[in-house]
Amino acid sequence: MTAYKDLSKEELLELKSELEARFEEVKEKGLKLDMSRGKPAADQLNLSMDMMKVLAGLTEDFAKAFEERKNMAKKLGEEAGTKLMIPLFLMLAVVFVIVTVPAFLTIQI
Repeated sequence: MTAYKDLSKEELLELKSELEARFEEVKEKGLKLDMSRGKPAADQLNLSMDMMKVLAGLTEDFAKAFEERKNMAKKLGEEAGTKLMIPLFLMLAVVFVIVTVPAFLTIQI
């Protein structure tokens, strides 16, 4: 192909019309040549939306599991508190005996 500066005016006009015709052919194909980086395709967006739904479901499951665990810990704590009442009263009785016996012995009633 010769340089554009070496072509005559008629040859340039003819080349221009050929290039415009080729341009119109390509334009009629309706191709989208968006080359921007990081722009996801529709399939990628659909895939990510499905993953987001899964994550949202997992978050709900984690919240439910946490509530169940919290309620179970509360229940076990209440049961443990109830079980400790008997030793607590026994210790209170021992302390009461330790305090009152010497007091009565010193009074000598």
